[in-house]
Amino acid sequence: MKSMLFILILFASVYPQDSHYWNLQYGTKSTLLGGTVIGSVTDLSATYYNPGVVSFFDDPKLILSAKVYQYELVTVINGAGNNKDLDYSSISPSPTFVAFKFNIDTTGRNRLAFSLLTRQSMNFDFETRQIGTERNLNEFGSNFAAGGLSLQQKFDEIWGGLTFSHKLNEFIGLGVTAYIAYRNQTTNYQTIIESLDSLNQISSFLALRNLKFNNYRGLMKFGVGANLNQLLLDLQLLLPA
Repeated sequence: MKSMLFILILFASVYPQDSHYWNLQYGTKSTLLGGTVIGSVTDLSATYYNPGVVSFFDDPKLILSAKVYQYELVTVINGAGNNKDLDYSSISPSPTFVAFKFNIDTTGRNRLAFSLLTRQSMNFDFETRQIGTERNLNEFGSNFAAGGLSLQQKFDEIWGGLTFSHKLNEFIGLGVTAYIAYRNQTTNYQTIIESLDSLNQISSFLALRNLKFNNYRGLMKFGVGANLNQLLLDLQLLLPA
């Protein structure tokens, strides 16, 4: 009990990641389990989850994810004011994953694999308008005010990687995947507020923000795997891009 309390106190200030494994899944097992998988896979999705265990698997030599559809819902709490949420939903094809491997020696201890995957993908559009008194919008000292908010964002991030995996023995494997990542992002933001005071004078506020960029970067993922027949243990390290 004391050790459990110590662990909880130790990790009390740990912050969550904004895009963890539950966001997108790769391979049959991970897709069916709906984001609960962070390792211990038995197919070529290990090039992403843990390259250390790629050398354990003889089959399959090729994996290609099927084209399925996914439903996404994005909600911004109080995005349009108090107790007024912004919602956006969409149904779109799920991101793809393809990987293949080949032996590079006669012993079968060393394997190379190539993988291409969609790491992040998002496309949403928020829009809202309000008309009322200044209490409902911003404090312009007016009798009447109207405003609107529009936000569109789209981004895609593709990772292409080469994996090297070495089997130390029948139980332990080491591996590394070197990725080249490409990100394409577009963001358009617009806020308009107009007010009319008791003297019929009009005040207005306009904010525009447009962003578009392409980004290339490199990153590496290291992995150690222990194959104990019915039990597969993983240890992974992802270097920041």
